[in-house]
Amino acid sequence: MIVVNGHAVDVEVPEEDFIAPTRCGDVVDCLGASLGEEVTCADCLGVATHERAPVQGDRGHPLAGTISWVEHLEAFLEYARRYGRSQSVERIAERGGFSYGELLLFLGHAPTTWEPLKMG
Repeated sequence: MIVVNGHAVDVEVPEEDFIAPTRCGDVVDCLGASLGEEVTCADCLGVATHERAPVQGDRGHPLAGTISWVEHLEAFLEYARRYGRSQSVERIAERGGFSYGELLLFLGHAPTTWEPLKMG
């Protein structure tokens, strides 16, 4: 368990136990409320720890990189709206993240926090 903005967050919450963003903290509350979506405590953990998510290169943008967890979550919420939640936001990151082209599609613009993958 960790504390996010004064609220205890259990990182073992199952994906299917979605809760209102206001129960997880101010950062996610702003993102979730602005998108009209609900997020899990595990989503909040990525935001709270300032994690970065991987981005796969593709034909249009061959370099692999990373984006902020907040931007990854924003793309995931659009992905989930279109295709459902058969994969969690964490699972997508574990599998290499969205491709750059998928980010363009789901965000509606180029990712603003993209950074090239640091080698070595």
